[in-house]
Amino acid sequence: MIKRIALLAVISIGLYQTWHQYGHLLNNSAPLTAEESYVNVYGRDTCAHTRKTLEQLSDAGVKHRYFVVDDAPVADRLHTVMKASGIATHRYDLPVVDVSGELMVRPQHTEILSRYQSYSL
Repeated sequence: MIKRIALLAVISIGLYQTWHQYGHLLNNSAPLTAEESYVNVYGRDTCAHTRKTLEQLSDAGVKHRYFVVDDAPVADRLHTVMKASGIATHRYDLPVVDVSGELMVRPQHTEILSRYQSYSL
């Protein structure tokens, strides 16, 4: 009986940790409300441009989410949206930034802020 309880506890903890780590993938990058603007950054931890973009967004106080494109479900979702937007997925620069549904490939910091502020009004 104790072994079953311990096994159930281990499974529950594992499921919770998996949900906590990958639950954001179920969100599909949608804003919390229809009126709320959002910024999603897709990149790699090893990409200097991605790190700089994330730092600039944080410094500007822009709430954003970061997704690693090396994660297959993230890459699949990003590529689907890129193709729908007419952006080639064979080879592209990072980061790809989604501002309230508008995709930009390696945008300038000022362009991200301008688009974000226009959606926030």
